[in-house]
Amino acid sequence: MNTHNTNYKWKFSNPLKTNWFLKLPNEIIQLIFSQFFNRLELPNNTQFLRLLLTCQHWNSIATEMYTQFKLDRVKKLPKVGDFQYLKRYKRSLQSIQILGGQSLHMGYINIIVDIVQINQLTHLNLFSNKMNDYCIIRLIQSLQYQSSLRFLGLSDTGLTSHTGPYFSDLFKCNKSLREVVLSHNNLGEIGAVAMSKGLEMNDSLQILNLSYNDIGDIGAREIGRSLQLNKSIQELDLRSNCISPNGSSFLSEFIELNQSIHAIDLWGNSIGKDGASDIGKALASNSSIRSINLTRNSIQSAGIKFITAALVSKNCNLKSIDLSSNSLCSDGAKDLSEALFRNQSIQSITLSSNKIDHVGIKALCKALRHNQSVTYLNLAFNEISTLGSRYLRKLLKRNTSLRCLDLSSNQLGAESVPVIESIQLDQSPLESLILSHNSINITSIQSIYHHFNVTSQTTPIANLKQLRLEFLSPTNQDKEKAASLKLLNRIHNNLVIKLF
Repeated sequence: MNTHNTNYKWKFSNPLKTNWFLKLPNEIIQLIFSQFFNRLELPNNTQFLRLLLTCQHWNSIATEMYTQFKLDRVKKLPKVGDFQYLKRYKRSLQSIQILGGQSLHMGYINIIVDIVQINQLTHLNLFSNKMNDYCIIRLIQSLQYQSSLRFLGLSDTGLTSHTGPYFSDLFKCNKSLREVVLSHNNLGEIGAVAMSKGLEMNDSLQILNLSYNDIGDIGAREIGRSLQLNKSIQELDLRSNCISPNGSSFLSEFIELNQSIHAIDLWGNSIGKDGASDIGKALASNSSIRSINLTRNSIQSAGIKFITAALVSKNCNLKSIDLSSNSLCSDGAKDLSEALFRNQSIQSITLSSNKIDHVGIKALCKALRHNQSVTYLNLAFNEISTLGSRYLRKLLKRNTSLRCLDLSSNQLGAESVPVIESIQLDQSPLESLILSHNSINITSIQSIYHHFNVTSQTTPIANLKQLRLEFLSPTNQDKEKAASLKLLNRIHNNLVIKLF
């Protein structure tokens, strides 16, 4: 096919003109087509048309094989007249993804609706394509009794509070949807309240993302109430929704009573220490919760006590917790450390941007030398300096569980060298050590390379696969010196060392 010729007429023809190809068995041609068209991304209108101009076998074979359609951040959408040719494949299409930056008017929506109603489509994602209320309502209504769709993505599409009642009907009637993503819209309090009425009657939805919708405390209350006794919901994302301690109090009732929920994300709200108290009590009583994100919630050291109390509860089975950007300081780190002596379920802890200094690091390292469950620890963007490095060295010498340690953007500098040298390469389970943006100079990096060059000759590297030492703002002089010393990104016995 001539991929440079744009002077063509719309018709199903044979631009290949290769007789040997046309004589192949249909099964072989179908296999060739499947390798080329499966998951094909169509970057512009011209290639959209060329997709349909393959050969005379297209009508008999490809229409049964073309299952996935994707337009990713195209400069211009296909014209509606061209787009409608997608309907030829509505009995085979299983996934439609139109991602990024375009406005979809009713002409496009009607074509999508026509395809949806065949009950073959399982995945529909219209991320960041603005639509007016009429278009959205038309689409949502067409999905009420659709029986094949599993995923619906309408992030950043311009949803308003007016669409809330229609989502309520969708959740009430549709039994096939498993994941719905409605983030970065304007549902607001009114839209969330209206939507919640349908959620109360839904028994099939597993993942709901309402992040960045400004649902507020009242919206959080109604969403929480509607899901209290729901037996299907597993993940709820309410990031950045203006939820205060009052709203978190209502959510804690949902967390306490619901026995299907596994993960809840409250990133970027304002629950404070009072909200942390309510959430902590709920976590202590619900053994189904596995993951919670409380980043940027102004919990502070006064509120972390309630979370750590939950971690030592016999009913708590939490595996992952993110407490980033909560001003926990070293007092909060010490409270968490005490809980880690007793908790043996937590596997992932993120404490970035919490103003933790050597005092907090000392407590954490002491606890982690005894704790056998934590495999991921993120301490990026704290205040770990020379004093803190000595405790890290002791931890890494005796570490028996940590797989990934992130110490990026601290104040370790040249102290990064002894931290790295303390790793027992032939015994440590550590797979990834991140020391990026720690003011490590070329001389220190040269010492690190020398350490691995010498050590690896006598000691096998058991598990370490990644060592990241990126400069914060590398100068041309840094790069030239690194190159002259042959300190470029390289591999030592399957270990990747990254500098720039």
